[in-house]
Amino acid sequence: MLLWPANQLRSRVKSVVSSAGLLLLLSACGGAQLSTDQAPVPTSSSLGTPPMSETSILIVNAVVNPAEAAALEQYSTQATALFKAAGATPLGRYRLVEPVLGDHHPTLVVMMEFPSDQAIREVFASEAYQQLTPEREKAFETLDVFIAY
Repeated sequence: MLLWPANQLRSRVKSVVSSAGLLLLLSACGGAQLSTDQAPVPTSSSLGTPPMSETSILIVNAVVNPAEAAALEQYSTQATALFKAAGATPLGRYRLVEPVLGDHHPTLVVMMEFPSDQAIREVFASEAYQQLTPEREKAFETLDVFIAY
């Protein structure tokens, strides 16, 4: 089950994605059918590095702790303010409802666009963000954060 609209994912695909990688992404979105014998699976080296002017996407995969709704609310409110101050634009927040493949099953995915990967790193390294650690640790059973292009 695809968890974000295909047109939104397609619009975020950057020119650095190889044509084989783009076809695989479009196939996952319900686009052209493609089998793995038609094109190689893209690797991090085939995806390339974006130009310095390209924006960066923050992807958060989390398992929310259902017993800590107050901590989640407090963390989310304060972290969102820090992200916005760093130039973030929300792209989506998704509640995951059904695993299809894999052993890791987050319950929440959040995507935000930042002006750069450096802006993302600076937010997470900031003293203000570090002060949110107690709420973050209570709010999530697991939390994985990624930078994507």
